[in-house]
Amino acid sequence: MIRPLLDPSAGPGAGVAGAETAAAGRWVIDADASSLRVSVTIGFVVTVTGRFTDVQGAFDLTDDRTGSTIRVTVQSDSLTSGNSHWDTVLVNAGVVDVAANPTLCFASTGIRTGRDGWLLTGLLTTAREVLPVQFDLRCVEEQADRVRFRATGAISAKDAVRLLSQPGFERLIGKNLKIDLLVEATPAR
Repeated sequence: MIRPLLDPSAGPGAGVAGAETAAAGRWVIDADASSLRVSVTIGFVVTVTGRFTDVQGAFDLTDDRTGSTIRVTVQSDSLTSGNSHWDTVLVNAGVVDVAANPTLCFASTGIRTGRDGWLLTGLLTTAREVLPVQFDLRCVEEQADRVRFRATGAISAKDAVRLLSQPGFERLIGKNLKIDLLVEATPAR
């Protein structure tokens, strides 16, 4: 049986190290199995979903999961839509200003129970901006040697442009940028 890493209904002791749960300690993000997906409406007509494929970082898991921390770094130039046409449009339109913002970093500031599960708070940072954010957090899979979790949320178009894009781009996109961070990690060796 795999018990949830971050199961708020199980109380503060949920996920304490055991035969089939993740042990407290440092965990390293598996870059090949992790991704940051973003979706945005462009021109108020079509929604484009992109995926940052270069996701790195680590998290420190505590027995009381609310004390856990996570740090993720994403290389901005790893954004792909899976379609070469849209990749060209995204780059040329300035959706991500790679020269000004080569990396996007997330550092958690807290994990707490929310109304419908867990909430992950933290700071999204680029070379020119720091933005406080909050994501819904859930464990996808937990084993003694592998953990997968997902953090989802949205930031306003104005904040997305401040973080990633060339100024003025907010006129071309919808109201917000949806974020879906999928992280898979293994214990640090």
